[in-house]
Amino acid sequence: DNHFTDQRFRLDPCFPNPVQNVANFSFFINGEQNISLKILDTKGREVMKIAEGRYGGGEHFISIDLSKLNPGSYIYILETPIVNRTKKLVKL
Repeated sequence: DNHFTDQRFRLDPCFPNPVQNVANFSFFINGEQNISLKILDTKGREVMKIAEGRYGGGEHFISIDLSKLNPGSYIYILETPIVNRTKKLVKL
């Protein structure tokens, strides 16, 4: 459930949303771990990798240019070895 609050792990809504060009993503993890943050189409196919690798604990902010992404609805997912979180994104 995306509304479950877990103090060890959080994926924030991206902004702006809907997005035309640059989107800002933020997440929190309470300790160092491997993460993957990617955008999927509505059929679950990966269309863009935003971040991947080992990240330290704390808040993380990533801005990425989505201007080459086709207009439509997407899902972005933050995956860790323990838990996954997803949210929706609309590209204008």
